Amino acid sequence: MIIYLSMLFVVFETLSMIFNQFFTKVSILGIDFPLNISVMFFCLGFFILDMVTELYNNNIANKIIYGKVICQIAFIIFAEIGIMGSGLQDTQISQIVDTTPWMILNGIVASIIGYKITINIMQKLKIVYHGKHLMMRYLCSSLPGEIVFSLVFAGLSFSKGKTFTEFCLIFLSLSLIKLILSLGFSIIIVPITKILRPFAKRDMEHLSFVPFN
Repeated sequence: MIIYLSMLFVVFETLSMIFNQFFTKVSILGIDFPLNISVMFFCLGFFILDMVTELYNNNIANKIIYGKVICQIAFIIFAEIGIMGSGLQDTQISQIVDTTPWMILNGIVASIIGYKITINIMQKLKIVYHGKHLMMRYLCSSLPGEIVFSLVFAGLSFSKGKTFTEFCLIFLSLSLIKLILSLGFSIIIVPITKILRPFAKRDMEHLSFVPFN
């Protein structure tokens, strides 16, 4: 099952990378907040990592993060080859791919900080509470990591050419959406992990994973 979770994580991260530069405005109390749909995919990525940390351990989650980076770099290389081979230069798809390497680099920096915070807190709380209180542990681990991730990633990706107010609105919109999604995911993470736990145990038996290392 760890293979399928890894594949889903890479899919969500790649989608976030593709849609990261597109914003739409949402008006709340007369204030226009820039909404970026990629934040949903980022949150799904954090959700997958928390489940991996819960079902396996933080070492496996770290390997998935490194694998994601390799997959994204491969995506860019072969996407460029496909664009050149198809004669799609100077099209919207080429513009997305051309700006994606910077997004990947920014994502790597933000991932090292944000994702590491999430899985380390999740692992420590898992040990402290002996695997209990999953909903609380998920919120306590995902929210700090996601907020730090948003701050670092937004600072690297969206601060150029924007005023301080515009940057703050982007960061606030990202954080607000992540808060809402995290609350929603905290409700479903318990039943989902209960369903997946037998498959994870089978993985550990076959591959000799040690859950608390």
